[in-house]
Amino acid sequence: MNKSVGYSERPWPPLRNAVETVLQLHRPYTNWGLSEADVTLAITTMRRLQRQLKCAISFHAFMIYCLAQAAKQNPGVLCFRYGKKLITFDDADVATVIDKRFAGGVRMPAVYTVRAAQNKTLAEINYELREALRSDQSQVEAVRLRQGLTRAPKIIRRLVAWWMTRNPFVLRRFHGTIGLTSLQSRGFDKPFFALAPNIYTLTLAVGSITERLVKTKEGEMENRKMLCLTAGADHLVIDGAPLARFAQCFIELVESAAGLDDKFIKQTQALLDKNANETGGDHE
Repeated sequence: MNKSVGYSERPWPPLRNAVETVLQLHRPYTNWGLSEADVTLAITTMRRLQRQLKCAISFHAFMIYCLAQAAKQNPGVLCFRYGKKLITFDDADVATVIDKRFAGGVRMPAVYTVRAAQNKTLAEINYELREALRSDQSQVEAVRLRQGLTRAPKIIRRLVAWWMTRNPFVLRRFHGTIGLTSLQSRGFDKPFFALAPNIYTLTLAVGSITERLVKTKEGEMENRKMLCLTAGADHLVIDGAPLARFAQCFIELVESAAGLDDKFIKQTQALLDKNANETGGDHE
């Protein structure tokens, strides 16, 4: 060690081994595309429903819901190469990242998979994420597999990563069939796009929300909230045309505030009531 240079040091967190393994799964034929979505209606609706329900509504959950519904209508993004075959999964198992605190005070992103998200309502996904942040996920199969891999020697982690890149069924078991990562930070409203690592046929990176003057149909200039979006797609198995149809579908869902309706209110209220009855507490 060079004692003439000021620095600090701390032990390498073993949990970072999981990050290294994921990065080794990046698809080499990934192409990225950037776009924006007008989320003014969605944010306005969320704020109104939050006041009505007196509980938080996750923008992250809203993104997962829209992604899963767009994938359901455009299953090409759930297609993977498996040897000399192309397989398309029925379920959009959305792997995303949540910020959790682990033993020893280590705080870092943790992968959480919303299984069969295309069959879940926004209220169910919103509640599921809320519970995932609060609960111990150590007994979930995918979490146990990833934790076991984290403790394995480096050569074993490399072999498993190699196996996952060639076997989509193993990838689905460990992680999922489609990815979403969010890089939003409270108070940060400058345009921010990210080219996230892509270990699936498609990974969506949700960037910042920035205000921008947009010309309305009436020709007036109006201040709107625009969401920065980046998608990485494996060009080995999906081409531009189906990807463009997926992107159009996804943005339409986002801009129409899909899922934020009367059904969301009723289901969220029912889930909150059920939780309050089980815990003997009030809604949070």
